[in-house]
Amino acid sequence: MLLIFGTQDPHISEHERHTIMSALENAKVHHHFFAYEAEHTFMRDYGYRYDAVAATSAWEQIITFLERKFKR
Repeated sequence: MLLIFGTQDPHISEHERHTIMSALENAKVHHHFFAYEAEHTFMRDYGYRYDAVAATSAWEQIITFLERKFKR
């Protein structure tokens, strides 16, 4: 499982991110977690919340994750 969050996203607080991570760890779900200092929808390439640097990095993580999963 791949999780990507913006730390400035008002919809998922730091506490909630920790709750999600703890639940995954307790359930022994293999996961990768990335947090970017960015807002909600920071990957959407239009609008004031778009963060090109964070989005580019996040896309690199997504592509790497998918390549590993589908090249098994």
